[in-house]
Amino acid sequence: MQTIILQILVFQLCFLVVYELLLRKETFFNWNRSYLLITSITSLLLPFIKLKSFSKVIPSEIFVNLPAVILGEEKEVSPAIIESLNTVSENTTSITFLVFWIWYFGILVFSCVLFFKLYKVWRFKRSSNSIQKKGYSIVTLKNSEDAFSFWNHIFLGDQIENTQKESILKHEKVHVDEKHTIDLLWFELLRIAFWFNPLVYIYQKRITEVHEFIADKSASKQQQNYYENLLAKTFNIAQFSLVNQFYSSSLIKKRIIMLTKEKSRTILKLKYLIVAPIIIGMLMFSSSGYSQEIIVEKETSASENIKGEIPFSVIDQVPIYPGCDESATLEELKKCFSLEIAKHINKNFNTKIGKIHNLLGRQKIYIAFKVDEQGQLKDIKARGPHEALVTEAERVINTLPTLKPGMHNGKAVTVPFSIPVIFQIN
Repeated sequence: MQTIILQILVFQLCFLVVYELLLRKETFFNWNRSYLLITSITSLLLPFIKLKSFSKVIPSEIFVNLPAVILGEEKEVSPAIIESLNTVSENTTSITFLVFWIWYFGILVFSCVLFFKLYKVWRFKRSSNSIQKKGYSIVTLKNSEDAFSFWNHIFLGDQIENTQKESILKHEKVHVDEKHTIDLLWFELLRIAFWFNPLVYIYQKRITEVHEFIADKSASKQQQNYYENLLAKTFNIAQFSLVNQFYSSSLIKKRIIMLTKEKSRTILKLKYLIVAPIIIGMLMFSSSGYSQEIIVEKETSASENIKGEIPFSVIDQVPIYPGCDESATLEELKKCFSLEIAKHINKNFNTKIGKIHNLLGRQKIYIAFKVDEQGQLKDIKARGPHEALVTEAERVINTLPTLKPGMHNGKAVTVPFSIPVIFQIN
């Protein structure tokens, strides 16, 4: 779940960067509206789309995470250490559980905020006089200078000057005809689900801008003194993200700039094509399950043979480390394998490297390797905070003895593994 949320955030960021750098200043307002709506939806869908054709572009490997190995003061891996590691894992799970409860609580709070906004609009409509027109209604707000629209209702304060009402009606009528309320409701729902995500608020702000630009462009064609009416008075009203407000002090300047700006050349619409390779790249990323991390820290539950490789969790017979009792149960052989690997690393890892390179504190090294059909180790990789630690980790794994290969369905198979090595340097 965390991976999916992270992908959504990354995809939204990419789409917004393109919008800010290439599209926001263009006068293709309806195109920009479509871009913001489509990309906000696409960013939610892409992490769930897995295309087989793309999954083969970047190989996705399955590694089994063995218990962590602690280097430094301890020279043997005792049951107490393994138990402490399990406790850390349980604590991590508890933290994750707490984070999700905070998320759900935020969803509840923001849902209540949305319902309050809807109630507020309903109360305005219920307590005010309205005039039904063809396709919309005009609601008069008592003792008010506010002007906004929601769905097919246009709300006008009774204290707005008659000379300005015509401009406001034309403007708000565009919001009604273009169904802008649907856009606003969509981003309100998005904000409920991702209340912690600042990118959603940027999306919401940008769609509000575009709505005003669209309405201004249409209304200004019908009225010559539209600019003057727009500048005549700026009302001090509270920001209300659920409705389209005519007067918003933060938007007045931008609206006038866009009204007076020269129309963008049609050829500049080609900028929108840049989204195609971006989406393809995102599909490749989400389909392949590829990560820059060479280690997957969670044991996989896959049950299918992938390129002749079988995960530790489903294999019939795990690779057997020399000295382990071959007549033992599967679980006992797994524990013996993990313990012997840990002992080998502790015994052979040169812990003096920390002092040589002036390294301090907790250093975490990730090692990945595979035991092939002959029991030989291959594809040894390591990642760590310092090159010397990486080189030493790969050297140590290369000194492991030949193992008895893992068996699945009566055949020798390749089994991938990963080991996190914790090097505490005082």
